[in-house]
Amino acid sequence: MTSRRAFLGAALLVAPAALGQSQGGVARAFLKLEAQTETGVNYRDYNVLVGDANLELKLYEASPDGAKHPEAVKLFQLALLEYVTAGSLWSTMFTGGRFATSRIAASSKLGQSITEQFPEANKPVEAGGALIGADYQVQFLLPFYWARAKPPARDAIAKM
Repeated sequence: MTSRRAFLGAALLVAPAALGQSQGGVARAFLKLEAQTETGVNYRDYNVLVGDANLELKLYEASPDGAKHPEAVKLFQLALLEYVTAGSLWSTMFTGGRFATSRIAASSKLGQSITEQFPEANKPVEAGGALIGADYQVQFLLPFYWARAKPPARDAIAKM
């Protein structure tokens, strides 16, 4: 019982400090995610980075600074959606630890949606796109989502 009270007391002391730091935390989390996707990141680390950005966004949203800057919160949410979508797409490559599929037929419903969202991806990998033959390659699609996440995150940081 005493340890529970000590934990609650410590949590109450730390929570205001954490909320006060949330403005810098959310910016740092999104900049770190941007930097890692530019220099190379593996699937496992990527999910941790996205989870960290999500946590920092939730802390910022709940903070007084977040309440003062709802536009920044919305922009961070847009950026996070792109990172989460990329992670979901990336996860299609793995099933139970086994390599599953890295291809999406450009003619499929998902492929058509990708073509609409990213017309620049609809060319061969050698030309800067994400196509090999008639299929999109997941690993070459990810940078398109990551690039689309940058502007709203940067705009959010500027509005804080």
